[in-house]
Amino acid sequence: MFTVGAMANAGRAMLMRISGQRIVARLRERTYAAALRQEVEFVERGEGDVISRLSVDSSIVGER
Repeated sequence: MFTVGAMANAGRAMLMRISGQRIVARLRERTYAAALRQEVEFVERGEGDVISRLSVDSSIVGER
């Protein structure tokens, strides 16, 4: 009984990790795609730093 429970728990943890990685990957893809659609002034005004921040934040979300 305990073995089956442990296996189910391990399977759940693995599925949650995989789904979390997929969500973070989709978030990054959409963020970068939106950034590429911006005008050049977006980066020149220093707002391009937002992209870096979003990348770091999505990594943090993926780790949790």
